[in-house]
Amino acid sequence: MKLKMILGICLINLSILGCSSSNESNHSPQNSTPITTLPTDGAPAVISPLDISAAEKDPCGIASKQQIESFGDVLQNIKQESTSGSFGPSCTWDFGRASSLLIGPPPPGRTIRGLSDIYQKGKANGFLSFSPTTIANYPAVVIDRSRGNCDIVIGLRDTQIYNILYSANPDSPNWGIECEVTRKAGEFLIEYLKIHNNEPPPTSN
Repeated sequence: MKLKMILGICLINLSILGCSSSNESNHSPQNSTPITTLPTDGAPAVISPLDISAAEKDPCGIASKQQIESFGDVLQNIKQESTSGSFGPSCTWDFGRASSLLIGPPPPGRTIRGLSDIYQKGKANGFLSFSPTTIANYPAVVIDRSRGNCDIVIGLRDTQIYNILYSANPDSPNWGIECEVTRKAGEFLIEYLKIHNNEPPPTSN
């Protein structure tokens, strides 16, 4: 049930976050701004870019069992290998009827302007919400804070974003604090990437 909800929310942000219909074949970026000019559209620069290859190789390994179970009892992990669907290499943690968590990037080539694309679409009121924030000192934007959902996009490089979506039902212990869960999951992601980039772990903010 919650997995279907995640897919539905993904469709809302179709053009930016990499969600695509089955008959869509053109994955070219929407904006031809040269990468060397990024960021644009008021997006903040990513001061300490992170290599995401470790997360791409093991998308369900970005957080420990203990970290994920701090959100609830996990029924299953679903690893998406394909890079031609809604997301690139990603992982969904299914907490049963209560909630689910998805962490993953857009498919390769879908969004090569990073947060600049998010800010561009935000100016056009293209999201359910648009609230700039930071997670572990990395720029991010809350693009959906609707009932039972929180969707945050984190800039990891000027050309790379990661999407973190948490959906909860009223019987979930995390009902009403969905963005707290999403932010914490973002901290887990950045901590994992920093370790694999041989950098000190991030501090919470």
